[in-house]
Amino acid sequence: TTALAKLLKSISKGTKLLVPIGEELSLLQDYFTIQSYRYGGTITMDIQVDDESIRELHIIKFTLQPLVENAILHGIDHRKRDNQIAISVLCDNGALAIKVEDHGEGMTSEEIQKLLDGQRKSKFSGIGVSNIRERLRLYYGGKAELRFYSEKGNGTTAVILLPISYDAEEYTI
Repeated sequence: TTALAKLLKSISKGTKLLVPIGEELSLLQDYFTIQSYRYGGTITMDIQVDDESIRELHIIKFTLQPLVENAILHGIDHRKRDNQIAISVLCDNGALAIKVEDHGEGMTSEEIQKLLDGQRKSKFSGIGVSNIRERLRLYYGGKAELRFYSEKGNGTTAVILLPISYDAEEYTI
């Protein structure tokens, strides 16, 4: 109940579109808590931040949640009890790199391309990835990327590369 209240408060509070990563990770933790109860504790999530100062860098609000949602809905096998989602945040070669990994069923290169093209069909809306890509394009132009690495049977890793920004007003549409 507390996680839901915090999540709803975060959704409704303010109109800031860029938030510190620390705030985005806190929101993500609240979302995951709800999902963990929903799926009976069959999933865990581990968040690693390379350096605490990274938590002050800014990111578009609700960028990570759809990636974790995809991992939960499409990536992992809820019949198993040891499903893990790993998130790592680090600075690499002058860019902010955020990885969301699952150890689930994975995708073929053709399935990845359909996902990126917005053509992957599922019983859900399927707009999460295209929404992230469009928001990255609008805010950062060609300075941001969303990539997927996957192999059938070996899980999927989504990687977001962003310019490093401590200023919430630096990138606006």
